[in-house]
Parts: sequence; C-alpha cells; structure tokens
Amino acid sequence: MRGTDGRLYPWGNSYHARFLNNNDQGPFSTMRVGSFPQGASPYGVLDGAGQVFEWTCDVSRKRATVKGGSWDDHGDVCRPAAGHTRPVNLKHILIGFRLVRHHLRTK
Repeated sequence: MRGTDGRLYPWGNSYHARFLNNNDQGPFSTMRVGSFPQGASPYGVLDGAGQVFEWTCDVSRKRATVKGGSWDDHGDVCRPAAGHTRPVNLKHILIGFRLVRHHLRTK
C-alpha cells in the first residue's frame, strides 16, 4: 500500500485532504470505492487512507488491529501504517474490510 519507499500516505509523504475521505474535508459518510482516484497507491490500490478503518489479520488476546483511518478522523490518523486495536467481535460504522484479488500474469 505504501510503496517500496515506505511513504506516509498511499500517494506520497505530503498530506492532501482532497485525496481521501476524512473529517478534514468531508463528505462525512462512506463513499463509493474509487471516489478519490488521486489518492491511489503506486500499486493502483484505492482508498487505503480514510473511508473506513480496515481489519487486519494482526490478532492477539481477542483484539485485532484496524488501520487506515476513517471518514470521521483527521489526516494524521488516516495513514495505512497508523493503527490501533479493537475487540474482534466489534461491529462499528467506521470499520470495514478490504477484498483483494490477485491477478497472475501469464506469458
């Protein structure tokens, strides 16, 4: 998500409120995936910052890590590397998940 250079945000190291869905600019609700194409990662992944927190597979003691920030957070929280833990059975409007499909290239 952050590129091989370990950037702070999917698009680079400078924060831009118009590149993501968060509390600094709005619209203060979830949006359709791809509504912020300028915030794409070097791999073409969209919405890696803001929108909703995403569950990760990092689980310990009935808690799991969520990352990426949400539409209710400010820019310093809305980064792929920023995360915190929540109970694994929590259901919350600001937490979701990402489905990933890997395409194999054939020659």
